[in-house]
Amino acid sequence: MDKPLYRNLNLYFIFAITMVGIAGVSLLAPALPTIGRKFQLPPAEVGMVLTMYTLPGVVLMLFFGVLADKWGRKALLIPSLILFSIAGGSLFWVKDFFWMNVFRFLQGVGGAALPSMATVLIGDLFEEDVRLKVMGLNAAVLSVGTSVFPLLGGALAEKGWNFPFLLFWLGLPLAGLVYFYFQEPEQSEQKHISDYFKSARGYIFTRRSASAFFLGFVVFIFLYGGLLTYLTLYMDSRFGMSPFMIGMFVASGSLASAATSLLAFRIERWIGRRRMLIIGFLLFALSFGTVLAVSEQKWLVAAFLFFGAAMGITVPLLQNIVTTIAPVEYRGLLVSFFGMMIRLGQTLGPPLLALCFLFGGLELVFAACAITGLILSFFICFRVWIFREE
Repeated sequence: MDKPLYRNLNLYFIFAITMVGIAGVSLLAPALPTIGRKFQLPPAEVGMVLTMYTLPGVVLMLFFGVLADKWGRKALLIPSLILFSIAGGSLFWVKDFFWMNVFRFLQGVGGAALPSMATVLIGDLFEEDVRLKVMGLNAAVLSVGTSVFPLLGGALAEKGWNFPFLLFWLGLPLAGLVYFYFQEPEQSEQKHISDYFKSARGYIFTRRSASAFFLGFVVFIFLYGGLLTYLTLYMDSRFGMSPFMIGMFVASGSLASAATSLLAFRIERWIGRRRMLIIGFLLFALSFGTVLAVSEQKWLVAAFLFFGAAMGITVPLLQNIVTTIAPVEYRGLLVSFFGMMIRLGQTLGPPLLALCFLFGGLELVFAACAITGLILSFFICFRVWIFREE
């Protein structure tokens, strides 16, 4: 690129879109126990606050990817930001859990495309030699957001269960700035829709892309089900921690993720992609194993640090792999497919782990996550072809 990264205005728009995209969950994670008490929900149902937000992405993500490829990135970003902000901010006045689910679903429609579009834009605007570095920077920004938002959400939830929802109104001014100042990448000549899908199919249904999709799916089951839902409930029920204190612990993991993300491109050069993934999933296993092993709340910070480091290693790498598989004219669809698998993991994480909770309590939830991390690390170790070195 001709100018340094810090002078690229589009980069800051990508960061802002990433921050808004994660706010839909990170702001509310420390408030889940408070929301559960407000609406008198059992632990197995509290995760619906997250599930109703992530569910639209499972259904609509591919459509959004096609829309972005065919009509441009702005055509998707601006309406998404507006709907996200209005539906999310309106939750401040909701008094019934049914309507909370309705508005969270609508907010999820608006927020579904935002994280994927940030990844797509990095693929569009940055050459491959700096792309993983930008992915790491964006992942670090994401991690800073997941550090700050739980603190804000926890502090606001102590004033009232609905106060965190007020921050969602900030998406409206961002939509205006994107409209006037974002420099959209040029679109290539458009193909007929049938030709478009025929060509895109050759990039989606490959061993390499399918492996990335599956691993992304599992990572976000860990995050949304294991960490943000059941570990926060565990901290509340076992140690009686306040929403703000829960936010502090979540923030510690996010800071670890930010620090690791900044080093992702260097780590890849040192040890390669396959070893990065092996280490990442071993750290996931170690994180949940630590939860089972410790008996004092202060030691739980180690579990969050291990988890954050695992996220910082795996997420930028998987995103970079996906963006390099397809050319720009199919990148929106491919990254959206990856995003759909992430949303599926986010959506199914709480209910899948709820089965473990119902049969064996919180201990079985954490044990299942730890064992899955170990199995995947060994699988990646011995099935080298999944992520071949390039």
